[in-house]
Amino acid sequence: NNQKLNLIGKQQWKYLVDEAIANRQIRFNYQNAVDLNGEVLHQEVFAYIDKAGKYISASQFLTALEQLNAGTSFDIFVLDAIFEQVLHNNIKQPIALNITQSSINDNSFIRWVSNKTESYPSLKDKIYFELPEISFIKNPHNVGLLCEILHRNGFQFGIDKFGYNFGSTGYLSQFRPAYVKLDFTYTNQVDDEVKADALTSITRTAQNLGITVIASRVETEAQKDKLSEFMINGFQGYITDNFKQER
Repeated sequence: NNQKLNLIGKQQWKYLVDEAIANRQIRFNYQNAVDLNGEVLHQEVFAYIDKAGKYISASQFLTALEQLNAGTSFDIFVLDAIFEQVLHNNIKQPIALNITQSSINDNSFIRWVSNKTESYPSLKDKIYFELPEISFIKNPHNVGLLCEILHRNGFQFGIDKFGYNFGSTGYLSQFRPAYVKLDFTYTNQVDDEVKADALTSITRTAQNLGITVIASRVETEAQKDKLSEFMINGFQGYITDNFKQER
């Protein structure tokens, strides 16, 4: 019964998202990722649904979409909207967009990205694709196709939740992302000796390949100072920037 209730819950989330796409109720917040000097590296997009003044963040419904393998239509809507926005506005900093695991496993999404990125070569330095680490471990073939297309069309990508699967960083040299965004457990547990040792190891691996390392969800000066002792190139979180509303 619990499983049935859970499925109903997921289906309701999917319906809500489909409705928001149809009614164009999806809005965006932005948060800066900055380097050690405070210069902006990029802005990450955080989508939310604005339903009759009610704010529903993507973190509330993305798990349901992933479990139903239904992320593609959401990702395509967001990418389309951001491509349009970057095309028609004088955007100074690159914008990074998260891609769901279910989209990465969907061949129709990969074809769509191939056509989109090929059609807009002028945006290649303005839009970054942020891919979840788990895809590189569980679905290397699919994510490999996507990375190959992005490399071919000159678009950059980063890896999100990097280091969550400690010990599985061999994919870095194969796929060569522009940057990695550390899993937030490294920020939360930076005083933990085991985590600190792991952090030293994975940041060194990335740095040796010339990959930028960004700490995520950095909320206090103490966290920032502690993380600065490691080979980290940038920070993102409330310490660097509160969310900026849609332009």
